[in-house]
Amino acid sequence: LDHRTRRYRECLAVVRDRSKAALYHAEVPDQSVLMALRESLFVPILEDIRDELPDLKICVEHISHLDMVRYVSESDPCVSATVTPHHMEVIDRDADEDPHLQCMPYPKRHVDVLAVCTCARRHDRFFYGSDNAPHLRPTKERADRWHGMPLNEETITLVRDPWVVPDVIDLGDGNEIVPYKRGQTLDWKLVE
Repeated sequence: LDHRTRRYRECLAVVRDRSKAALYHAEVPDQSVLMALRESLFVPILEDIRDELPDLKICVEHISHLDMVRYVSESDPCVSATVTPHHMEVIDRDADEDPHLQCMPYPKRHVDVLAVCTCARRHDRFFYGSDNAPHLRPTKERADRWHGMPLNEETITLVRDPWVVPDVIDLGDGNEIVPYKRGQTLDWKLVE
């Protein structure tokens, strides 16, 4: 092993020894590889890490590819994955046509979306996770127990009150963002 690889493995051993989880945005970083293949090609890397450190807890963040779904679902309980609503609905064609639906990992094929949806509903090592982390309590408790974090005692309230997602949100500092589901009517609203 070269110095960088050896140092990386030493860091992973410390993560394991402290009973923490190694969180991976599991895609090969090679820009010459098609975005649709980067997550699938990361599976052998995880297999190598698991061979060397079989008791290291690993969480694949924002899982989106059928091959990775299979890997996680067939692995032992030390391997889990987070699932985003985005990767349970948006396919590559949608993201190709609308830059506001693009994310990383880049959305995949319909078969990948179906695999993510199926495991999210049926497998307890697939749990909700997003960059802003708005979790329902049962999902949050299951995910926190897996990560060894204290349970969140706060709650949110949703009411059935249809509303239209704005096309643009002005951040007040000269910047704007285009929200997911813009222009669409949603049935539920957060009570603030």
